[in-house]
Amino acid sequence: MTHQGQLIFDKVSQIISVPGLSSDKDLAALAERGLSVQKFEGLKAKAQMTDSELHPLVMPRRTLAHRKARRQLLTKEESDRALRVAYIVAFAETVFGDQDKAMRWLRKPLKALQGRTPIDMIGTEAGARDIEERLYAIDDGVYA
Repeated sequence: MTHQGQLIFDKVSQIISVPGLSSDKDLAALAERGLSVQKFEGLKAKAQMTDSELHPLVMPRRTLAHRKARRQLLTKEESDRALRVAYIVAFAETVFGDQDKAMRWLRKPLKALQGRTPIDMIGTEAGARDIEERLYAIDDGVYA
């Protein structure tokens, strides 16, 4: 794994407060087990995302309230979506070298995305892959 790859996984570990993540395999295993509501709420705080940004990507607010009241873990699918968000935020932070710059870029409507923001796009696996490719291109100096 590249140094940058490990930096991304280190940032994901910090964002969701799960130490020692080092691969997609680790993320998959974590999604299978399910994230706690506390980890999800930590993601929102540490990624500096609002409810209106994060909930449409992962789960409705009512579902979160239901999980919280019943002390349930997020489902595999919800956990996977939350981890996808954490990964893209961590990747953007690594590329831009600063969380504020990363979040500005993730919130900025882009002409190449027909005026949508990168955050809008990461609600699907295909959209997240597109944003990941754009981040690789920025990191390689293809885009300014």
